[in-house]
Amino acid sequence: MIIFAIRSLLATPLPGSALSPPPPGAPSSPPLLNLLFFLQDDTGYNDFLTSTDYAGVYSDANALWRQRGILVDRTYADMVCAPSRASFIAGRPSHLVQPKFFSRSQEVTLMQKLSSTGYLSYMVGKWHCGVQAAHLPTSRGFNRFFGLLENPLAYDSVCGHKTNKYNVYYMENTAFENSASSALDPFMRRHYADAEDYYSPTELQEEAFRFLNDHVARYGSAGKTAGVPLFLYFATNAIRDSGD
Repeated sequence: MIIFAIRSLLATPLPGSALSPPPPGAPSSPPLLNLLFFLQDDTGYNDFLTSTDYAGVYSDANALWRQRGILVDRTYADMVCAPSRASFIAGRPSHLVQPKFFSRSQEVTLMQKLSSTGYLSYMVGKWHCGVQAAHLPTSRGFNRFFGLLENPLAYDSVCGHKTNKYNVYYMENTAFENSASSALDPFMRRHYADAEDYYSPTELQEEAFRFLNDHVARYGSAGKTAGVPLFLYFATNAIRDSGD
């Protein structure tokens, strides 16, 4: 499993946000960057760097993190996916995040901490950190979620049939799709792909762009609500169990 982060998602500051330059004479403060975090399933650290099998395929990703990212090469992660995800979200070593699947309600998450500083947090992809109401993404600090709650099938299996085992959901506790959505009354719906030959990587990518566009349209455009920094956690299930 490879974790890879990019510090700034948007090339220019959101108008009216903390990223905008302060007026002349105003005291400067540290900028609140837009944050994008990728977590890719079943990918080794070296796959992005010098592997003869994958390095060429990931040449664009290599170039991206070298230009605008942070390479973390001194850390510890669990060898399987759920503890690694829980460790990132809780900010603690996986063996301290107990019991399994990050089900401790008293854990304070990264998203909750970001929210206290003014961020809105979104997640697209594979959650796999609890399926009870108190453990869902929107109960853990995310404002919107689209993806898989549990361990899915291989990413290269079709995901458009209603009898499949993908269990794709959309959730929100901030009003985007449903005007009545709130932290006390979050909105959730089951999602099915439009086409029978639709694959999860394509759908997750499209939803991630939808979340970003919605955020900029609402919080980053001139004449609308003052800009708000965002955090997007993109946790694809590729390349899990693909056989490639």
